[in-house]
Amino acid sequence: MPSPTHAFVRRTLVRAIRGLRRDIWATLPDEEALLAMPFELEPVGTDLAAGSRPQMKLLDRQGRHYLFKLAPEDHIAAELFAYRMRRRLGCLHVPAARRTITLPDLGAREGLLQPMIAHEAGRLATDPCDWSAVSIEHLLREHPWEWLLANLDTHVDQYLLVGPQRLPINIDWDHALQDLATTKLDRFNMRSATVAPIRNLFYSEYAAGRVRADFYGMLLEARRIEARISDRRVRRIVRQYCDERALPSDRARELTEQIVQRKRGLPAAFDQFVADLELERRESLGMVPSQRSPAEKISARVQDAWQRLAITVLHDHVVRPSLKAYRVVLGVGERIFGRTPRE
Repeated sequence: MPSPTHAFVRRTLVRAIRGLRRDIWATLPDEEALLAMPFELEPVGTDLAAGSRPQMKLLDRQGRHYLFKLAPEDHIAAELFAYRMRRRLGCLHVPAARRTITLPDLGAREGLLQPMIAHEAGRLATDPCDWSAVSIEHLLREHPWEWLLANLDTHVDQYLLVGPQRLPINIDWDHALQDLATTKLDRFNMRSATVAPIRNLFYSEYAAGRVRADFYGMLLEARRIEARISDRRVRRIVRQYCDERALPSDRARELTEQIVQRKRGLPAAFDQFVADLELERRESLGMVPSQRSPAEKISARVQDAWQRLAITVLHDHVVRPSLKAYRVVLGVGERIFGRTPRE
């Protein structure tokens, strides 16, 4: 049974989410409104520190800020797919729309349009010991969504800290459906050799016995998703994604069934994930004899060390500068060739 302390954390998270829905999300335009609203380019400071795509800020007639990102079709469709899935259950997900907007020196360009979210200063700490209990609970509940949507691109720059509780909100889902080939859920799942989910550091600390955790809310979220999004709804949203991508009918059927089966398997996948984590923790603390071979232990230590290096060192000193350089190159390509190259 979950402890009273953990129950208090879950209630605190529920209240925080309700407050953000009322104070911020209720004021945001949805996809349909974003498609119709007039905008103008913000005159100053349009370049942002993170991201790999050319992007600029826009203003609506009320002076509210929006982000317009030039991106390939698969990224736009992925962001829309994630938004349409998550809004079914009222998740704190930034609305998105595909828009064609006329830009200075570029002309009419198609891209991804999203409202900018008011947020607190700073970013999520790379040391999980510095995370609040409410932030941990929220990050754990988001994991089933990231697995369902096959989006392992959840590094530290994907999050804004929003509201009095500084909840980490993932604002970038444009790599959804790109990690479907990863079918085994474990604490080492990574987008690439240098891009690891920030949450993995928490799992590492938990498995080593250095932090405590309650996975009750995460397991409930996996069950809520499976029960409250019908197979028919999933198929409809995936078909919309496939139509927008103009995917062949056989690939569309395959992708649809992959997502349906992934949704149906969420509870079992996370039950096993938690069981594996708890067993590894008990072994690390000497509570039970280890069932892992020496080779498996060495492999786990190597993977732990690498993803810690990737998150705490390589991200800021290698990945971020590389993404900025890539964004500059794409911006030049837009001006010279009139399009954003595909990856």
